[in-house]
Amino acid sequence: MSDMVKMAEREILRGEILKLCREAAPVGCSEKVLRATVERLELSADGLEQELYYLTEKGFIRKEHTENKRLGISRDIYMITAAGMDYLDGNGPDIPGIGV
Repeated sequence: MSDMVKMAEREILRGEILKLCREAAPVGCSEKVLRATVERLELSADGLEQELYYLTEKGFIRKEHTENKRLGISRDIYMITAAGMDYLDGNGPDIPGIGV
């Protein structure tokens, strides 16, 4: 697969992550939910962790770790930020690397 196609797929994946997090607001999405949804959209979820990191560093999503030691549950939840919502709504500059 060419570099241009890979780059386009990453941009689409980032946009879909943002949209999923917006739909799940204010509760957020676990990585498991994001992965399952992305795969249903027939996108590759191979680089999901990398794209979550990218969007977190850009300030479009935030990660919160939650756990219940008694039940043995531990997971990261991703939530869209105000900057992420503004971006999806078209309020603000275009950001290279995100396909919406």
